[in-house]
Amino acid sequence: TVCEPDEAGRVVCPRCEWEVTAATRQEIDVNDAYRSAMETVGERESAFEILKGVQGLTSRNKTPEPIEKGVLRAKNGVTSFKDGTVRYDMTDLPVTSVRPEELDVTADHFRELGYETDIDGEPLRHDDQLIELRVQDIVLSDGAAEHMLKTADFVDDLLEQFYGLDRFYEVNERDDLVGELVFGMAPHTSAATVGRVVGFTSAAVGYAHPYFHAAKRRNCFHPETEIEYREGAGWHRETIETFVEDRLDNPETDDFGTLVEELDGAIEVPSIDERGIRSTQSVTAVSKHPSQEHLIRVETQRGRSIRVTPDHTMLRVVDGGVRKIAANELAVGDMVPASPSRRNAPIDAAASTSTDGGVATDEVTSVSFLESDVEYTYNLTVAETHTLAANDLSVAQCDGDEDCVMLLMDGLLNFSKTYLPDQRGGRMDAPLVMSSRIDPSEIDDEAHNVDIVREYPRELYEASLEMADPESVEDLIQIGEDTLGTDDEYHGFDHTHDTTDIAMGPDLSAYKTLGDMMEKMDAQLELARKLRAVDETDVAERVIEYHFLPDIIGNLRAFSRQETRCLDCGEKYRRMPLSGECRECGGRVNLTVHEGSVSKYVDTAIEVADRFGCRPYTKQRLKVLDQSLESIFEDDTNKQSGIADFM
Repeated sequence: TVCEPDEAGRVVCPRCEWEVTAATRQEIDVNDAYRSAMETVGERESAFEILKGVQGLTSRNKTPEPIEKGVLRAKNGVTSFKDGTVRYDMTDLPVTSVRPEELDVTADHFRELGYETDIDGEPLRHDDQLIELRVQDIVLSDGAAEHMLKTADFVDDLLEQFYGLDRFYEVNERDDLVGELVFGMAPHTSAATVGRVVGFTSAAVGYAHPYFHAAKRRNCFHPETEIEYREGAGWHRETIETFVEDRLDNPETDDFGTLVEELDGAIEVPSIDERGIRSTQSVTAVSKHPSQEHLIRVETQRGRSIRVTPDHTMLRVVDGGVRKIAANELAVGDMVPASPSRRNAPIDAAASTSTDGGVATDEVTSVSFLESDVEYTYNLTVAETHTLAANDLSVAQCDGDEDCVMLLMDGLLNFSKTYLPDQRGGRMDAPLVMSSRIDPSEIDDEAHNVDIVREYPRELYEASLEMADPESVEDLIQIGEDTLGTDDEYHGFDHTHDTTDIAMGPDLSAYKTLGDMMEKMDAQLELARKLRAVDETDVAERVIEYHFLPDIIGNLRAFSRQETRCLDCGEKYRRMPLSGECRECGGRVNLTVHEGSVSKYVDTAIEVADRFGCRPYTKQRLKVLDQSLESIFEDDTNKQSGIADFM
């Protein structure tokens, strides 16, 4: 029987009504396959120390990658991500001007890349001249450069020894990477931006123009945005804040303060594809982000409205199809796809147009900027279509911060969706789409709010003495926003103060060099003691309230909701079997969340609260939590008692 996938990509057998895949169980002679792969690429076992594989395939059709690729990666000392690419993670730092000598390159390199003058308009001749960085040029750390060299060698070996093609990179030293193109990828997203390597730094960061970093900034929904979702047999409607917060059981935190929790895909939301065809898609992750300074409110003719970050991706109906557009580019009169509530009657068809999929639309009547009134915004990651219904409008999900780089040829040659896991978060962090050009008007407006002048006028300082309203002097200083839509939107980013070397400070973040959490806290609070402008007690309060307490409470919730797992066969159970043994194989069943991960910060938080005189309320919250942990983890049957306990 030939089975065709439905609109959601699922394949169901029409006879037995079971969901099917293309995978079947087969016996494979691994040794023979390994020897054949070695022969194909002409390598010997002496070319590498160890060749590692995976225990199993998690993609939908269990598509394996050619063993030859693994052999060549092992030879060159690189490893692959789940999508088949080789990448290097870096922390973002913005920079607008650089000197060739501080990037360990020469003026000749920059001239070859198209740079002709320095920031003063003088011809570029010397290595110490200051040059304005172009918006898609990036600076690699020494570690990233070394990794890219190995990746380039791997790609060349792959092209020559496996595909029978000419070598592409042919790099011999680090300077050969200058001018090469890379993908910049954001965490928890599916979009990549093209950048160009212009130099190197000893600092363990990725320097790039603010616009390059902002192009990957995660854009999200206002917490009061309402979404509909299906969990179990029924449909539910609630704010995205409630939906996300209830599911942040044990979230991961990235360098930008984003909390991310992957889900199992059991929850579905209404979705729409580019042809306007409706479907329901699984939610693979939820996330919570520090809010930007401004939001955009979009209002429609039929009374709908939604608040999102300015460059959040919206949907617009054009020529019978659904197209993506930044929220700040929507215009009055645009038609946006509506998503009638599952609990309400359909929208009056006479008042709307339709796409090929018959999706109702609504007309935009207002697009306005407003200051953010919230501390956090929220996001869902949706499988396949990456769209959802919010406030009864169909919109796209959010994008994110640049956090890793990969060589462009590696991404184009080795990435494949067939390798991605068919499970929670499987498509996150994969370059499903690519942006080859940054449009300054589409990026995060925080990057537009950067002053680009060489000096502040005297009037600004005089106004500061008079405590003048900031709005009264905002026209005195030019910012990036002032150049949008002009010939100067890509250049003219001046600065007020110079520095000898952009890597003159610490090469590595203290967060990575310090030891345990108590040592990190001591260092932070010691700095707070030295700064007269900082109240160390307030710092301690904030760390406890915004870091320790949410972490402890979230882990405690995860502990109470956890599954149990067989250590032998991997079978999972919602509740521990009464026998304590696996029903499938008789193996030992164990917890998936342990006491150590729940209580790891409790003692540190209590000590910090006592040492820095935090409020009684904060101390009492910690005490209540500590007592809750004791009631869960302490074995009362073996608790030692004294006479005083009975007096």
